[in-house]
Amino acid sequence: MLASYPITVWTAVALVLVHSWVQNGAAAMPNLATTTGTRAVKRATDQSSAITPALTPGKSQSIYGATCAYVDTTKRFYSFGGWITETGNKNYNVFSGTYSLDLSRTFSTSSPPLTDHGVLDGDMNGGLMQAVSLVLPNSHILIAGGRIFNSTEGTASIVNDQMYEFDPANGAVSKLSPRITDMKTTFPLRHSLMTSSAVRGYNSAYIASGNSQSDRNIDVDVLYNVTAAGIAVVSLSSSTKPAPREFTSLGRFNATHLVLSGGSGKAGYTNDVWMLDEAKRAWTRHPYTMLNKIDQHRMFGWQDKYVIRIGGYTVDDKYSFIEYWDASTNAATKGTVVNPGSGPLSMSEGCAVLLNDTVVYMGGRQSFDNQGHSQGVAAPPVSLLKIESAPAGGLQFRWLDSFTPPAEPSTSGSSSGGDKPKDESGTVESSGLGTGAIAGIAVGCVVAVAVVGLLLYTRRKRQQPLPQEQGGVVESKPDVPVASVVSDRPMSLAVSSSGIQTAPGTPIASQQHLADDVLFLPPVAQPASRPTSPKPVSRQPTNLYLP
Repeated sequence: MLASYPITVWTAVALVLVHSWVQNGAAAMPNLATTTGTRAVKRATDQSSAITPALTPGKSQSIYGATCAYVDTTKRFYSFGGWITETGNKNYNVFSGTYSLDLSRTFSTSSPPLTDHGVLDGDMNGGLMQAVSLVLPNSHILIAGGRIFNSTEGTASIVNDQMYEFDPANGAVSKLSPRITDMKTTFPLRHSLMTSSAVRGYNSAYIASGNSQSDRNIDVDVLYNVTAAGIAVVSLSSSTKPAPREFTSLGRFNATHLVLSGGSGKAGYTNDVWMLDEAKRAWTRHPYTMLNKIDQHRMFGWQDKYVIRIGGYTVDDKYSFIEYWDASTNAATKGTVVNPGSGPLSMSEGCAVLLNDTVVYMGGRQSFDNQGHSQGVAAPPVSLLKIESAPAGGLQFRWLDSFTPPAEPSTSGSSSGGDKPKDESGTVESSGLGTGAIAGIAVGCVVAVAVVGLLLYTRRKRQQPLPQEQGGVVESKPDVPVASVVSDRPMSLAVSSSGIQTAPGTPIASQQHLADDVLFLPPVAQPASRPTSPKPVSRQPTNLYLP
């Protein structure tokens, strides 16, 4: 008895410590990015090399790590590849298929109208993860980059060196040729992710940063331009740029700038925000610093003054599931969900598109402790998050349990649909997203400097009239015209300013302009013409999935 007593005591102590760690995961977890210098330890090892080719009728399944695009002509939200499991599980198979969510009809989040469109590429013998998409003027979806998990490589990933074109009209997929021959040696693995899903309105997409396929500790610090003609390297005009990183968020900020935020890698997690001036091809650090050092998050613009971040993974002790930055105060605030029990408490790696005032979030994965620390169980197949004006000022957020398509989808921000909140307590009117001031955010620092300089100038030259052309703000803006915008389009970080009339292409008139990774830059070296002989890909028969 005496010999066994210490063992019993220490066993009890150990159980108490384990229980405490589980209950207080965020506080008990060390800053792994600082202690190890790598994010690899943050990733769960619950991914199988087994392949699932299609959704299973009657099951609630969720996908994360997919490549997505919204097509306004069909009002469908398409998802390609990723990892798949049943809702609430965390043991994933590789998903080689394609499916879409019908946003032209009313539905409940408990029974979303999902349609299966067959395997993306039968020759791949696996699934495509975290690629970049581009919606072409004819509503076809172009897919490039990303990484492949297949039965040959097991759970290891390889760079995707194919480009695919998906036709929503018939579900046909073509491989575009020639293949990018140097991608396996120079193209980054775990490169930038889209701030939100692709839409029509732009002729090019962008991929930034990542690491080498051969060695995760080797950075690949390159910016790529993606068009239907192929992938080309963009030559920057300045050496000032964000440090190379994995899984950063990259998307359009306005008609003249791109925004890059967060990321992770061998140097640890980051919370910095950078702007890329397209005309100058130069990066500058933005005054906005996110509340969390985070990666794999989504971002949107709102009401001409806010930038909203949703989800992501972090190593910080205090986690903000949602945060928003107010351009008028240059302050970031943790977002409040008024009915938190009606939806996920954390969510990352899903697909997101902003329609009027509602974020449609498809798939994704929760963190194991709901504090953004490592991967946990699957998020619901579809989540709906409404953006509202808070009574005391600022923003608040509300989970919805049903979706009603707006009569006139637009970037105005005021929903004409009848979305039903999960918690009816309190009603707050939401206002729209304008078309001018987000561009002013990018030059906010320039404004302040210009105003101070102007005051000093007028004080010294009080007796002299001011020159009519004086005004640093206007003169500092790149001279880039804005394309026309129609009302039947969803909203995003770029909604305040649509496409840019610069090479490699011109903006598509009468199209939507949504912030995501579908972006423009000034002239860059590209293949001379688009491939002319697409190779058809064998497809599985289309079948309808309505749980």
